[in-house]
Amino acid sequence: MTQPAMLEIEGLEATVEDKPILKGIDLVVKQGETHALMGPNGSGKSTLANVLMGFLPYTGSVLVAGVEVRDVDGDDLRHHIGMLTQQAHIFDTTIADNVRIGRPEATDDEVVAALDAAQL
Repeated sequence: MTQPAMLEIEGLEATVEDKPILKGIDLVVKQGETHALMGPNGSGKSTLANVLMGFLPYTGSVLVAGVEVRDVDGDDLRHHIGMLTQQAHIFDTTIADNVRIGRPEATDDEVVAALDAAQL
């Protein structure tokens, strides 16, 4: 039995500051698959991540679990999708508060489990 696509991109185009960055991108990622997006600075990796997080408008189709990204409330979308960048930032507060930025309702046990999973 074929796994459903968790991410399906078709004809994606996105611009940043009136400069076309992504054009004609097609990608299918099925449940359980792992893909790496690599390229030099300016190749569109962050632009694609910003589209997936709902931060950047686009044309074409970007479906996450069968739902078009532009049709979903951004906060709800980001409850299900996360992004890590190379330049991580730690805020001037507790470690627990930093972990809870992505999920403010996390219990202390969930914070510890997240730290353990991240090997911190």
